[in-house]
Amino acid sequence: MSDCISLRDELLSEPAPPLLRENEGSAFRDVWEAKAFAMGNLLIKSGFISQKEWVDIFSEEILAAQAKGDPDRGDTYYNHWMNALERIAIERGVVDAKTL
Repeated sequence: MSDCISLRDELLSEPAPPLLRENEGSAFRDVWEAKAFAMGNLLIKSGFISQKEWVDIFSEEILAAQAKGDPDRGDTYYNHWMNALERIAIERGVVDAKTL
């Protein structure tokens, strides 16, 4: 039990903590969501992008999805997260859109 508490505390200390569910297990439905979450946090922790830049881009991706009809029930949260990661990678020249 203490391992779960320390993991939760560690996740909450991340620059962008995941949506945590009380007593329902992982906030991630699939492994790719956890990996995308880790990549986003690594970009912030390494200084590749500021926390404010991340929040701005992630928010823009959510708003764009909503404008296209996303009902924003929470089940597409990590899709928006991945879209933000891809956008950052393209805009910063890490990868081009065709390769991605």
